[in-house]
Amino acid sequence: MSHFFGLILSAFKACKILSLVRNFGHFIVYSNLYVAFCAFSLAVFSLKALDYKADNNLLAFIFFATLFAYNFQRRISLLEKTNSTSSWQNKWISRNKSLSNIITVFSFTACLYFLYYLPHDSLLLIAPLSLISLLYVLRIGRQPALRNIPFLKVFIVAFVWGGAMILLPTLYFSNDFYSIFSLKAQSLSFALSLFIFGLSLPFDIRDISDDSIAQLKTIPAKMGVKKTILICWLSFLLSSIVFLVCFKHHFITSEVFASLLITIAISAFMVYLTKKPKHHLFYGLLLEGCLLLPLTVYYFLIF
Repeated sequence: MSHFFGLILSAFKACKILSLVRNFGHFIVYSNLYVAFCAFSLAVFSLKALDYKADNNLLAFIFFATLFAYNFQRRISLLEKTNSTSSWQNKWISRNKSLSNIITVFSFTACLYFLYYLPHDSLLLIAPLSLISLLYVLRIGRQPALRNIPFLKVFIVAFVWGGAMILLPTLYFSNDFYSIFSLKAQSLSFALSLFIFGLSLPFDIRDISDDSIAQLKTIPAKMGVKKTILICWLSFLLSSIVFLVCFKHHFITSEVFASLLITIAISAFMVYLTKKPKHHLFYGLLLEGCLLLPLTVYYFLIF
């Protein structure tokens, strides 16, 4: 009998641990801490790819700017659609309004703090990227938010990430605004944007039902799931080709190039898995986690 109760107790403890792990997963994903850390990781890799030294102020700014932007956009979307609580993230925010507000305000404050320590020339790029991020969900007069313009939102995501990860560090370390127009900076930014574009489309596949209800026109809604996956793969292929050109022109090292190719290959497989509906955390943890791969693979290769 004591053995039976021991098994029951062990099962209870296992369920409790699984519940804690699941709740922690919900917290880091739905609070957008995870995507902010992914941005931080990709920024560290970008600095290595550009042959720049890690800078704490720049990396902290990218982390908190990402954290604030994603939380701010989500809060605005909820304010405009007070009954829009169907998604898991919206439900989490509704249950944790105080915590979500604290994270949003704190990330905004931290963002301003680290912005103060960035070179003034950086504002020439940060300002338009920030404006695009705000207009992504904010309307001006009768003009729709950028995300509501048919087929535009995934291009905006790719453009902002490419600019923040490549062009901003280039401007930060060169102190020359025109440096962002160099062939190296533009090529790497374009290649990274293509990668982000291909990685972002599956999130539109996930949201295809909600976007249809909201009358948002997206590539998956127009082209279908299978064709969208093919577009993802084409984007990955083009990204690989541009990175190859960058490698041939000695813009990036062999380790960086290999890290990117391995990342793109794994990401292509992850995108393939989205042809069928997946658990909501698949997108938030595994698919988003592809952004962690470049730095992870890079360290594996050099060590």
